[in-house]
This record gives sequence, C-alpha cells and structure tokens, in this order.
Amino acid sequence: MNNLSNLTQRIIIGVLGAALIITLIVIHPYAYVGLFLTIMFLSQREFYRLVKAGDLRPVAGWGLLIGVIVYAQLLAMFHLNEPSRWTLIFVPMLFLTFFIKLFDVKDTSRAFDGIAYTLLGVLYVAAPISMLHVIAFDEQGVYHYQYILGIMLMIWGNDTGAYIVGRAWGKKPLFPRVSPNKTWEGALGGVGLALVIALCLGQWATDLTRWQWLLAWIVLVIPASLGDLVESLLKRGLMKKDSSGAIPGHGGFLDRFDSLIMAAPFLMILWEILGL
Repeated sequence: MNNLSNLTQRIIIGVLGAALIITLIVIHPYAYVGLFLTIMFLSQREFYRLVKAGDLRPVAGWGLLIGVIVYAQLLAMFHLNEPSRWTLIFVPMLFLTFFIKLFDVKDTSRAFDGIAYTLLGVLYVAAPISMLHVIAFDEQGVYHYQYILGIMLMIWGNDTGAYIVGRAWGKKPLFPRVSPNKTWEGALGGVGLALVIALCLGQWATDLTRWQWLLAWIVLVIPASLGDLVESLLKRGLMKKDSSGAIPGHGGFLDRFDSLIMAAPFLMILWEILGL
C-alpha cells in the first residue's frame, strides 16, 4: 500500500471501508452497535494521543471508560428501554476525574489542562457518536438501518464532493488561517453531491419521506462541512497534520469521522422534533 500514491490509497481504502461500514449497518443492529463503538473508541483514543503530544496529559484511560459507559447507557435507554435515570451515573464519573488527577504527582502546573482535555474527549467525540442511538432506534427500540445509512451516505457525499471539486476548481479559500486547502468551491461541491444523495434517498429509502430526507440534508451539511475545519483547528494548535496514520490515504479515525461527530447532535435534535 505504501508504494501507491496518496490518491490511489484514498480510493482503495475508501471503497473497502465504505463497503464494510454499509454491510455492518445493514446486517444487524448489534453489528451497527459494535461498528460505532469501535469508531468512537479509536477516535477518542486518537484525540487523547493528539493532546498528549502537546504535553497536556489527559487521563486517557478514564476518559475512554466514561465514553464507553455513555455509549452503553444511551444504547440501553433507546434500544432496551431501560429507565433514563440510569444515564445519570456518568455525571459523578466526570467529577471523579478531578480526584484522579489529584494523585497524578507527575504534573501539577497544568493539572486543570489535563482535566479539561479528558472531559473534552468525552464531549467532543464520545457523546456525539453515542447520540446516533437516538436516531437509529425508535421509541419502541426498533432499529432503522436506513436512518444511519442515509446519514453516512450524505456525509460521504459531502466529503467526496468537496474533495473532488476543491482539487479540480477550488480557488477561493474557505478558512485560510485554519486550513488553506479548503475552498468555497469545494464546499459547494460537497453540498451539491450531498443534495443529490438526499434526493435519491427520498426515492428509495422509504423509512423517511422525501421532505424528511431533505430536512436531514439541510441540518447535516453545515456542521458536517465545518467538522473537518474544527478538527483542523485542533491539529493546527497541536502542530499535527493527521490524528494518526491508521487509515492509509485518510489519516486517522478522527480525521475520517470528524464530519459525523459534528453533525450527529444536530441530527439528533431533528429526529426528536420529527418524532422518529
């Protein structure tokens, strides 16, 4: 794979990765659960490794445990219809982070930086991905793979359209101080391709009406487009190019799923408003 160009690696891994993700989303609800638990865990771990490289010392293992518990609690609440009061257990766990850091004698001058970034890993990565359960399962706990699959297809369309149009015709920088390679032309290309996908979903993915898919597209495209820039801002502050090299041609899991992370909370609110 290392002998191939970056674009070739990107295409091969993108196609194979998309095929695997689509299969796991469609095949069974617990395949979906395992897929996004893995994505969440690896993305959050990359986040902590990034900030550790900046000498910020988060309590990474504890933050990952909180992330897994938040994910499991929302799954139990929306799929297994467990009482919502059990979701409050993660609150004292957040505050235990302060006590754990108290015993970290290696670092006192930036202790609160470490606490803040530990909690930010939960808020920025684990919580948004866990919110997908609100979308994936209806009030009776029934799994709707079309919801998650449609969201992933629109996000991929947004990312792919932005990449292709930006490379071919991009001239006007979108946020030059954060990511000079992102352009307005690319952003519009991504929005356009995501719209085409939303219209196709309205035709064939009948769990939602055409107008509901268009509403999902409207809610999704802006935070998804800005999600990549938000992560670029984080990496620029830490002087890193990629979150990791785990995915050839794509960087790391955090690089690949930053758009989903930013779009998920807004889509969750839409699903709640629509009563789905």
